[in-house]
Amino acid sequence: MDRNHQLDLFGRQIYALASFNNRYNPLLKLISISYTPHSFLKGMRGWPVHSTRDSLRYAVALFCSEDHRWYSRATEIVRKIISLQIGKCGHKHYGNWPKYWEEHLVGIYRIDENWANFISTYLIEILILHRNKLPTDFHRKVENSIQKSIRYIQNRELSLDYTNIIVSTIYVILVFGEYMEDEALISDGVSLLSTFHSHTIHQQSFSEYNSPNYQVVTLKNLARLRRDVKDSNAQKLICDLYYLAWQNIAENFHPPTAQWSGSHTRSYSTLLKPEVLALLKRSTTESVQFSASSLHPPPDERFLTYDCPSDLEHLFQKLDKPRRIIRTLSCGQRFTTFLTPEFSLGSVTWSDFWHQRNVLIAYWGTPQRPCYLRLRFLHGEQDFSAAYFRSVQKDNKILAGISLATDIDIKNPYQGEHKISQKKILVKDLRLRFEFGGFAEIQQCKLPEDCSLPIILKSENIRFKLRIPYVRFGSNGVQWERHTTQSTTCLDLLLNNSTNSPALFSEITEAVIGAAVEISQDDQDIADVSIEDRESSLEMKWEELALGIWKKPAPRAILQTLKVDI
Repeated sequence: MDRNHQLDLFGRQIYALASFNNRYNPLLKLISISYTPHSFLKGMRGWPVHSTRDSLRYAVALFCSEDHRWYSRATEIVRKIISLQIGKCGHKHYGNWPKYWEEHLVGIYRIDENWANFISTYLIEILILHRNKLPTDFHRKVENSIQKSIRYIQNRELSLDYTNIIVSTIYVILVFGEYMEDEALISDGVSLLSTFHSHTIHQQSFSEYNSPNYQVVTLKNLARLRRDVKDSNAQKLICDLYYLAWQNIAENFHPPTAQWSGSHTRSYSTLLKPEVLALLKRSTTESVQFSASSLHPPPDERFLTYDCPSDLEHLFQKLDKPRRIIRTLSCGQRFTTFLTPEFSLGSVTWSDFWHQRNVLIAYWGTPQRPCYLRLRFLHGEQDFSAAYFRSVQKDNKILAGISLATDIDIKNPYQGEHKISQKKILVKDLRLRFEFGGFAEIQQCKLPEDCSLPIILKSENIRFKLRIPYVRFGSNGVQWERHTTQSTTCLDLLLNNSTNSPALFSEITEAVIGAAVEISQDDQDIADVSIEDRESSLEMKWEELALGIWKKPAPRAILQTLKVDI
């Protein structure tokens, strides 16, 4: 490495660490982050809080700098994090950590069970990659802390469908087991890896399928496993999973827009975040041509590589003709994505409408000006998880139905059945939203008073054809409404928007919407949808697509049972 390159690398490291350095509190030996209030910490609104995970990530970045001047600070942070571990024997969360120092201060914890995985992963990386930078007499304290957290992790009941946490658990148990030469831990780690490998390879996809957030987290942890695991048989399984992670990413990438096509099980941003695009760019060769904000890895990932397999790179380069992707999980949930040089369109056979879901989503435009269409269901301006989506897709056409689930929390489907009694919930201003965003410019069109009549919306050379063949939602009438914000144009089907007579959730006896969506480049009308109205369900047929949906609110297991045909 020549001197100029060394100086350039050093300059980038200093710049990358600057945002951490500016937030470091030398008294607490932690860094601060802006806080989104919840629970007992609502009084902290507008104030910074001190994150245990972000602070330890900062310590890893300091060690990765290879600048001995930072090692003392990094060690101080590690000592602080270990001191915050819940160490009281008999405590329900013994071995885990609070998310924020402020929780430790007041002695009230809003525990995230995954925190033990996050913190332990960083501690293990420090032991393996930076052991010689720690004081010798401190090694054992770090090891003891990890052992406590592993006890906590192993006591959890984890589903194999919780992809990113399962992979993280494998890393913590297997890699630390090898480090400590603990045969029991090694056996547990290999066993979990083997079980997860069989489950995942069988369905040819991860259960947290097509998540722009958690697929990246999983990929990084698989890269850590590739780097740190010594067992050759385990490495074969890890390489299979690593390849599959890249395959799932590559096949859903839409080169004309540089977007990650849907449907998405979990997503925090409808448009691909710059840091994810940068990861894809720096993981591929120069033959992949799309711009990214930065080609340099985060400062804590200097010794982590996650190169894309060479035989998958062509999927990031160009899309000359339409491509169809269909993946079915072991639970029966099917994801369909249709990619063309002009647009991509994706959907899922069944799902709730949690805010992290993209149940029906399309992308078009260019990498510089990407556009999207996303289907949402809202209660006021909040996503309404208890609305239940079912669909069937054939290329550029989706036939969908929306009902209400009685056993899904209205805000978070993972909070458990009936955690909030649906009988007590007043619902008003319910709406099905077709949200156009990014750089989408939607031409004005007259909205029909009769909601069953077709609508054609235009954006550039793309036509969005919508039809609502059937809708009943409580006792109020329905109507279309269009409104715009600085970043979106929304076409809303208002369902129960009477502010004077909100309905009890349990008293809505019929709640169902049928919808047909077609994307094309022609101006032909959208075909009619035939409806067979039965006592408790609908049978919809649209060209070669058929879908049955329940008319009355019911548990999700029942809502999934009716016919889906292509």
